[in-house]
Amino acid sequence: MRINGVLSYPISWISDFLPYDLPNAQAWYFSYDSTVYNDAPQKTIGDIAEELLLYLSSISDGRRLIFVAHSYGGLVVKEVHATQLCTRSTADHRRQ
Repeated sequence: MRINGVLSYPISWISDFLPYDLPNAQAWYFSYDSTVYNDAPQKTIGDIAEELLLYLSSISDGRRLIFVAHSYGGLVVKEVHATQLCTRSTADHRRQ
């Protein structure tokens, strides 16, 4: 899954080149407003991570995902991972 801001480059190695090497791979894109002209994104990393989690739940087919992210997108993926770890930890704790 590629995580990128709106102002990213128009050519993507994921959709333009990866299918030749991995024809059975599927690629999904998740974009968020990365406009830096207003000093910072209007949403927090947590807000964007929540949106990404909702998006993932709508496309999930049980296969493993590989995230490709850069800069702020990497922080979003890290927040998603941390959120998932906390959710699992809380669920495990409640079962005990």
